[in-house]
Amino acid sequence: MFLVKIEQEKFLFKQESVGNYFYIIKSGSLDLIINEKYVKTFTSGDCFRELALLQGALRSGSIKAKEKCFLWCLDRSKFRYLVNQVNKLLYEENKKFLDSVNLLSN
Repeated sequence: MFLVKIEQEKFLFKQESVGNYFYIIKSGSLDLIINEKYVKTFTSGDCFRELALLQGALRSGSIKAKEKCFLWCLDRSKFRYLVNQVNKLLYEENKKFLDSVNLLSN
């Protein structure tokens, strides 16, 4: 991950652009704007853009900084790798559990 600074009133990205990063807000607040209408505010600890990375979809909204912000960024390939690793761990845990249930042992 790497840290990015966004100045107040600047756009991090605009609607319909290609998404290549997953973001976690370290500090500050940013507005989500869809079709030029305010939808919600993201603040410290919030994250966004995972659907675009998983599905390859264009950005469904614009993100504009309400104040100076710092965001942690993770690129598409590293994000997908982490998601795959988590899914692999969950699969292994679920398999062990199901194997321990006598009713399902056959």
